[in-house]
Amino acid sequence: MRLFKKAAALLLAVTLAVPAMSVAAAQDSPQGKAIIGKTTNGTYNGADQSSLILFEDENGAKLTAGEDYVINEIEWTGNDGKADQTEIGTDVPVENAGTYKVKAEGKGRFAGEATATVKIAKADPQLKASFVNKKYQMYEVYNTSVSVEVNATAVSDGEITYYLTQYGLNRGFTINGSTVSHPANSDAKYIVGDTHVYAKIAETLNYKATKTQVANITIKKSYPHISFAKQKKTFKKSAVDSKARTYNLGATGEPGTKLAYKSTSKWVTVSKTGKVTVKKGAPKGKYKIQVYNTNTSQYYKGAKNCYVYVK
Repeated sequence: MRLFKKAAALLLAVTLAVPAMSVAAAQDSPQGKAIIGKTTNGTYNGADQSSLILFEDENGAKLTAGEDYVINEIEWTGNDGKADQTEIGTDVPVENAGTYKVKAEGKGRFAGEATATVKIAKADPQLKASFVNKKYQMYEVYNTSVSVEVNATAVSDGEITYYLTQYGLNRGFTINGSTVSHPANSDAKYIVGDTHVYAKIAETLNYKATKTQVANITIKKSYPHISFAKQKKTFKKSAVDSKARTYNLGATGEPGTKLAYKSTSKWVTVSKTGKVTVKKGAPKGKYKIQVYNTNTSQYYKGAKNCYVYVK
């Protein structure tokens, strides 16, 4: 009887101990909850952004690296504006612009593998310039060579280059480095209007391409500077009575002007080349001849007066 009681007591103790042992074993073994990789976005800022790597559990709770999962591989793909660049490893820094594929496996209470994605966009470069605004009269650019220096600075990588719009090229301007120029000669092409000068930076690994206007060069229509070999001429009445008298005004203007002539009296005529004829028998008096420009796309009319005296 005593032996039976001892056996029953031992069986009861073992039965009571089994649930406790099962709970302890369950607590020490993985429960197999899956990890889920998420996609996050950022913008290049020159600093490490590994904090953007995000894994969650099935309930959407954020998991902790090293405690809930271990990173096995990071694959980065970027582009410098010309070709893709890649890097693979466990210690690839999440810094440069591009796409990161982060492969990890669960740890502790979590199991399985998953991939998180981090997308870092290229930053907007800061391109600044001290804007140059130059204005020239048409006669100034014909008589003097034009040279304008431009300058821009950038808070980013990438080389700054300068360029003209097509209008600037059509107006005869050229650019060499940061110097915009136009020669002073009669063969140069000058057109009234604005020439825009821009600075630009090409796309790089971490910055977008950008441009900004750094200068505006304006050629303005002006009055022509008309000069004469003989702006005034005097004849004696006796000389004019004997026969008609002629001479040449010798009028000139800047290249690009087209001069025309007009007499205000029937006693004086003037040819297309500026040859003046005082007709025989012209009365004593003061006779006016107008000289003006007809190329009004570059110059105003700019009439000048010449005089012939018969005394």
